[in-house]
Amino acid sequence: TDQGFTVTATRIDGNDGEISIVDPNGSHEGFGVVGAGSGADGELGSNQNGTEAISVKFDEDVSSVDVSMAWQHPGEDAIITFVDRDGNVIESITFKGITDRIDDRGTLAPSNGQDFAEVIFTAPADGTGDDYLINSISFERGVDADGMVTVAEDGTVDLGISGATTDVDGSETIVNYQISGLPEGAVLNIDGVAIDPSEAVDGVYTIDPADIDKISVSPKADDSNDFKLTVTVNIEDVDQQSGHVSTNSSTKELYVKVDAVADTPDLTVSDASGNEDSAIALDITGAVTDTDGSETVTGYTITGVPADAELSAGTKNADGSWSLTSDQLEGLTVTPAENSTEDFTLTVEVSIKDTDPDTGVVTTATKEATIDVTVTPVADAPELDIADVAGVEDQEGGIALNLAADVVGGGEITHFTIGNIPEGVTFSAGEAGENGTWIVTAAQAEGLKVIAPADSGVDFTLSVSATAQEGDSIVTSEPQDLTVAVE
Repeated sequence: TDQGFTVTATRIDGNDGEISIVDPNGSHEGFGVVGAGSGADGELGSNQNGTEAISVKFDEDVSSVDVSMAWQHPGEDAIITFVDRDGNVIESITFKGITDRIDDRGTLAPSNGQDFAEVIFTAPADGTGDDYLINSISFERGVDADGMVTVAEDGTVDLGISGATTDVDGSETIVNYQISGLPEGAVLNIDGVAIDPSEAVDGVYTIDPADIDKISVSPKADDSNDFKLTVTVNIEDVDQQSGHVSTNSSTKELYVKVDAVADTPDLTVSDASGNEDSAIALDITGAVTDTDGSETVTGYTITGVPADAELSAGTKNADGSWSLTSDQLEGLTVTPAENSTEDFTLTVEVSIKDTDPDTGVVTTATKEATIDVTVTPVADAPELDIADVAGVEDQEGGIALNLAADVVGGGEITHFTIGNIPEGVTFSAGEAGENGTWIVTAAQAEGLKVIAPADSGVDFTLSVSATAQEGDSIVTSEPQDLTVAVE
């Protein structure tokens, strides 16, 4: 057509179909195939007998198409097939739905970067009932130039320019070459040395014929956009009899195809520390480093998280690693396993992708960093294990108290504190503490006896607490009463 392309529809039975227009100006606006495929009448769908199809044939080869789908939920697939000018299939890809409304555009192209003459939209003919509409299609024409060189992003490529006169009498000579169309930030080089941009006049670089085979180009840093250069060779012809000088020139276009290459991303982390049984803050920041907008962070992976530890966000994978998005890094914490004081090291990997703006080809890159996590021990209050005791007046050696306590988590019992001691009451071991208390170590508590005043048959009640230490952390239990009955 005069638009540069032709759109046709095919029914499930293989016969020519009719293009449908569905929900104009609505939330599912798009076009499909009129017929009895899956979904609503007018969607492009399939059934057990086959699939409907929409074909877009281009008058000239194109390098990519920008497609927006509609009415395609995340569980529905579209099959998109690229075909060359001779009718050979280049590649088929699966395009998944996103919102079930009008989705954002996505750039589609064969993974090998080959130009194509036709793109065909179908649905899986597997009985799943997938269906959709096409909201819009735009396209990028293929190379329209006299020659092409290919260079990787942030690389340099020889232009391979050469010229020759066509006379036979030797009267013609090449005066110079002129190159224009160099994008801002790109650099021309002679024998690997950059040409100062100030040498260009109105964007035109003049090159001596002796240097033309040494010319290379370096695209703008971190930019994968293709561009065209215009190369002109200027020729002078001197008449051997009259000395008259005439000039001539020839101009060609040279297409510079820049293949996107994902740059190593930035990743910044800091070592972390916190208390046992507490959430420990993690500081992780990742970013792309290119400038053309083709790179995006696709996610983060954290490994080394102890088996019973938990991150505050992300998805725990079967192999014990965690997957996170950029948004989930905000306020991220790790909580060690209960009562664990073991330090550990996390490995963080950020992943990015670079989508070539001209071909849609995707490359990826990653970067790793480690975080040393230090867990500070925090002692838990011990649990006393005591009971009332009884003895007789003037019992030889005293009455056994049977003091004991259980440590919760880590650490150990360091001592017991006995208070509320009546006048005349003494103990078989230990030493006086503050405010009339008596202190016995954990070792002294084993076999500790209380000695009532002589000739006294009066019962009395002591208060007992236990103290535990874990690392530099010390904690004392709440005191409990222990009654000593004296008969």
